[in-house]
Amino acid sequence: MILEENKISQVSSEALYFAPAQLIAHHSVGGCPMRNGDLLATGTISVEVPNAVGCLLEATEGGMSPLNLNNGNEKRTYLEDNDIVRFVGVAGREDSGVGFGECTGRIVCGS
Repeated sequence: MILEENKISQVSSEALYFAPAQLIAHHSVGGCPMRNGDLLATGTISVEVPNAVGCLLEATEGGMSPLNLNNGNEKRTYLEDNDIVRFVGVAGREDSGVGFGECTGRIVCGS
């Protein structure tokens, strides 16, 4: 099976409402210390320019505006069975920054 990649979104952490240091300050201001293994999450990162939304729900305006896939024959409003989702993160420039690897998963609908 040949998989065709369709880039849905590309965003930058520069669009975050709160800087990482502010996330840590908010976490710890009430006396809760940061510890090894603690996770901080930014939530969805979106900006108001084409192809820079943080999730498929936003990209399709809540499922009302389907995305055309690269093959021209398919559209998506939501993820479907056997779709593969891939997230990649890089700190710095894409061609010379520090990568975080990728997170990939396949949608499998149970019966």
